[in-house]
Amino acid sequence: MTNILHQEYKKILDKQGCISSEDLKPLEEILDKHPELINSKDTKGATLLHNCAISCHTPWRKRLLENLIIRQANPFVEDNDGITPKMEAARCGNSTAYQLLSAYEDRIRTKELAKALNALSVLGSLIHTTSTVNMTKKIEASILLENVAATLMGSRQIGD
Repeated sequence: MTNILHQEYKKILDKQGCISSEDLKPLEEILDKHPELINSKDTKGATLLHNCAISCHTPWRKRLLENLIIRQANPFVEDNDGITPKMEAARCGNSTAYQLLSAYEDRIRTKELAKALNALSVLGSLIHTTSTVNMTKKIEASILLENVAATLMGSRQIGD
């Protein structure tokens, strides 16, 4: 069953003709009242990010895409076919959406990497300063720390 967010989006599409920023207000009001719907899926498993990624050549879709990014919609959600919004943008040749979504994904990954590195730093300092931990536990924790750090740095795709 399609939720109110996707029903409102369909109403906008059904208008045909010139769609203005004013036409987006009901959609934005739904998101204001129900932020939990931002990553909701339609019957094909697509989120609003997917739908905007198909064609954001129109100003209203670009504005909606930017609004969804500001509201922190999840760009990594896959539809029923395993396609993310960025993959959808690439498939449709929508360079504007692809660039916006790529930059957004990079910001998310950078924040997550910073959090992980901070946690590793705390763990590392505990390993080196805690005298009550036995030597075996310190060695195990050190190896784990090195493996996680290597994995994080190896998988880092942001501005290598």
